[in-house]
Amino acid sequence: MSFHRRSSPPSLLEPSADHNTNRLNAVSRFLAGGGLEEAKTSESPYIFCEDSFATYANPQQPMLDSRGNSIPVKDKDGNVVGYKTIEELFPFWDFSASTPFWVGHFQAYLFDSNGFPTLYGRPTLQAATKTTPRIPDGSDPDITYGIFDPFIVLCPPSFEATDGAHSANALNDALTYDGYPTAGVGPQLDKYAPYSAT
Repeated sequence: MSFHRRSSPPSLLEPSADHNTNRLNAVSRFLAGGGLEEAKTSESPYIFCEDSFATYANPQQPMLDSRGNSIPVKDKDGNVVGYKTIEELFPFWDFSASTPFWVGHFQAYLFDSNGFPTLYGRPTLQAATKTTPRIPDGSDPDITYGIFDPFIVLCPPSFEATDGAHSANALNDALTYDGYPTAGVGPQLDKYAPYSAT
């Protein structure tokens, strides 16, 4: 799932055999201890269990750099006369369709189009990934912006049982006398998943 405002490349809409093979190879290398492909930092990958790590950033507020400092606007004498805002640094961005969020841990910005005041506020969202920090185009080379590697967020609904398949708190729950599926009726055992499957 993508959270930044750009069109998905054709290979993501209709995965080719090569695309799928490359994706599986990258996962295999990661699980074997090979790290992330094309990592931007030396940090280990992150997994978050909710979205409080990201806070809404009003487009009219000053944008922060990689140290969490506001970016000054200076006059010809070098005096600070103001600070560059998020909307000034993203002049072509449609803020009515995509919302900025500040992630203090990474000292970086994310943009999301779910329309909620929290990063992953859609009630039905189970999990999400984020792969790219948002950095202004044509940025001043003297200003550094925060970067990060892809990370995963497990949203609260992924830890909650539902009324249908994949609803067992523990696989043992599907094996009780009352809960055991009747042959040919209702969800089959292989459609149940315990919380640990999250």
